[in-house]
Amino acid sequence: MADMDGSETATAKLFRYVYEESCNKNLSFESVLFDAAKKLKSKDLLRFSLLLIDSRSKGSELCEKLERERIQMQNSRLSDARAKAKTAETKLCFPLMLLLISLVAICIAPAVMNI
Repeated sequence: MADMDGSETATAKLFRYVYEESCNKNLSFESVLFDAAKKLKSKDLLRFSLLLIDSRSKGSELCEKLERERIQMQNSRLSDARAKAKTAETKLCFPLMLLLISLVAICIAPAVMNI
C-alpha cells in the first residue's frame, strides 16, 4: 500500500506497526489492532477490530458484517456531506443577497437621478 510517490499511507503504517507488534509480543493481530484503535480513539477502527475479534472468537460470518459496516459508513459519510453542503448554502446566501441589493441599487440609481 503505497502512494504514487512510493511512500506508505498512514493506514499501511498502522497495519505494519500492528503486525510487527503482534509478532514481537506473540499476541493476536486483532487484540493489538484493538489496543491501537483505543489509543488513536478511532471509532471506525475500533468497530473494525471488534468485528475481527468477534469473527475469530465466535466464528461469525465476517464478510456479511463487513458489508453492513461498509454500507453504514458510506451512509454516514453521505449524510455528513449533505450537512456540509447545506451549511455552505446557508453561508453563501448572505453574500448573494448583498450582490442582489447592489445590483438593484445600480439599476435604480439612474432613474432616481433623473427625477
